[in-house]
Amino acid sequence: MLEKTDNRHILDGLGELLSEPQKNWARAKLRTETIFLLKALIESKK
Repeated sequence: MLEKTDNRHILDGLGELLSEPQKNWARAKLRTETIFLLKALIESKK
C-alpha cells in the first residue's frame, strides 16, 4: 500500500512538528526509506 502512494501528502500531520530541512528530507526520502526498512525487516524475519 505504501509503495502505491505518492509523496504528495507525506507531511500530513507531521508538518507542524518538523523544521524546514526535515520537511525537505521527508518529502524527498521518507516514503522510500520506510519501504526499504520494512522490506529489510521482513527479510530478516524469514
